[in-house]
Amino acid sequence: MNSLYNPNQKSKDALISEFVVRQEIYEEIMQDLEGSKMQHPEQHYLLVGQRGMGKTTLLLRLKYGIESSAVLAQWLLPVAFTEEQYQISELVNLWEYVAEYLEDHYGFDGIYEAMGKHVQDKCFEEKAYEILDAALKKKKKNIVLLIDNIGDLFHKLEMLEIRRLREILQTNSRIRVIGGSAHYLAEVLDYQQPFYEFFKIMQLEGLDKNATIRLILRLGEMHGEKAKIERIVKEAPGRIETLRILTGGVPRTIAIMFGIFLDYEHESALRDLHKILDLVTPLYKHRMDDLPVQQQKIVDAVARNWEPITVKDLAARTRVASKTLSAQLNQLEKEQVVVKQDTATKNKTYMIRERFWNIWYLMRYGRRDDKEKIIWLVKFLESWLSGDELKRRIDSFVEKIRKTAVVDDQLQFFSKVYASLKNLSPGDKLKLKSVEKETKEEISLTDEEWFICAKEEYGRKNFFESFKCLSKIKNLSGEQLAFLLDFLSEESWLALREGFRKSLQEIEEMRIYWLMSFLFVVNSLAYIEPGVHWQNTEVLGLFRNFGEMYLLVDARRECGINEVFAALHTFSTLAKTLIAAGLYNAVCRVFEETQTVIDGRTIYLRDQWKPLYLALKYLYQSEELQKQPAELSAAAFEIADYISGGKMLHSADFKRLFPHMG
Repeated sequence: MNSLYNPNQKSKDALISEFVVRQEIYEEIMQDLEGSKMQHPEQHYLLVGQRGMGKTTLLLRLKYGIESSAVLAQWLLPVAFTEEQYQISELVNLWEYVAEYLEDHYGFDGIYEAMGKHVQDKCFEEKAYEILDAALKKKKKNIVLLIDNIGDLFHKLEMLEIRRLREILQTNSRIRVIGGSAHYLAEVLDYQQPFYEFFKIMQLEGLDKNATIRLILRLGEMHGEKAKIERIVKEAPGRIETLRILTGGVPRTIAIMFGIFLDYEHESALRDLHKILDLVTPLYKHRMDDLPVQQQKIVDAVARNWEPITVKDLAARTRVASKTLSAQLNQLEKEQVVVKQDTATKNKTYMIRERFWNIWYLMRYGRRDDKEKIIWLVKFLESWLSGDELKRRIDSFVEKIRKTAVVDDQLQFFSKVYASLKNLSPGDKLKLKSVEKETKEEISLTDEEWFICAKEEYGRKNFFESFKCLSKIKNLSGEQLAFLLDFLSEESWLALREGFRKSLQEIEEMRIYWLMSFLFVVNSLAYIEPGVHWQNTEVLGLFRNFGEMYLLVDARRECGINEVFAALHTFSTLAKTLIAAGLYNAVCRVFEETQTVIDGRTIYLRDQWKPLYLALKYLYQSEELQKQPAELSAAAFEIADYISGGKMLHSADFKRLFPHMG
């Protein structure tokens, strides 16, 4: 990761091999260098581009290109400066640095020592320059100074030294400069400054579509994912374009995003990201601290928004007048902090120019529990991952949570990321919802999404999980009701019963209304002539199973009164149908034998719905009612009349007949 910020740590072969963008600018400068003999002072260059645009890499590539050029290698020597030139505080230090470099790399001897002999002279700088120039002339060599962050050099020099440097570069044909800067320099733009219109400025913009593809293909090859990336470029080029837009086309940001989130190892991804953020913090914090207070407030609002923001929206967030905002934004644009974008209307939008700086800001200053901290990653993953890739990531993440293999910061970070994705499939949502208690991130599904999950789980023969998904649907559709019929197969029904027995805690979260709906369908089937679709014994089995399920649900939670009476009505109707089919004794046995054990206490269906049980007994054993209190026997008589077909009962009747269940 460190090589992303220090390309000079890469080997020559590696850097050349990975140099797949900025080739047009490289070729233009190389052609100019090779076409000139530097017999007269030549044009100097200034490469301008925000951090991460590839200035340092381009300067190194020019160095290697010059060294390898059959035309240039014999007479032109590249002198590469590091990004930080701490040893240079005055112009004479520049000549000393060049002297040391020539001695270390190109076999020049004694230059630096000769300069040192004049250190006490008042004209030390002039003497040092003369010694350097004489050495170049003697060796018949010319030099090109590759100065990264040349603005830092200008800021250290006194005005007289800057004028002196300009005069030398204008008159000495043996020295040429190619500099790099993250922003336009006042020394170059201000007509009162010595270097006004002195350099040929080459702006490094964000990569275009073709350059981004070249970079992505090379990154894929470096990470062993060449075939995968080639397939994406061919089949889904829109993903590459979205990535380009999200990163602003900044090569370094593209490489970071690609490298960190290519695999599924959440731990290493976040760890590597934090390492990089720590690396750039001094630089980025210094940049923010240097801004005036009002500009800091504006940049904060733009950064937190991540996506382009209008002046109107920015004014609402910052409470700064629109005219003042526009003036400050223009200044920030000149300073290369923000970039202005056109829209379909006359309104312009603004965003942070350097996207990784924006990521750093959100990660460092975004609120801990606020989604603004992770909005950048959400947008990236939405654009980059296919449905299958996202599913694999979420599966891996959930599995690690269940194994408690995810540490707290990773859990919180990626939980928010995945919960914020807009392109999650219902199955992915269901997977994340299964660890909702651990992540503390609420995942919501629509009725239609719950239904999709139910069908998917049923297809995988996870029948109880399927039924649990169905239980979450709030408003039933005809299609969803019809799907309940699938649970009437022997395989699914047995699995469903077993699930209810083993998962009492989960049943608490299910709506008994769904059990009622299910049995309503069964009840409808019971009216079909025996032998056509269902045998009476099969309906009796469902009757028993419903009794078991009701006990499990009702014993563990306080059912709503309407749900209780819906269950009573369904159960009574089923009993009526079965008795009419000659299964009276079997129905009574269901009441007598159906039971469940909760907290060591056995609960029987005959006790839970005693009026209904007594009504059934009364049909053939009327003496049973003589032993019961008057209210209970009266209720049983009325229900028995309903079962035998002499009376209709409605919801209000059940509430009256079973007051103890209200």
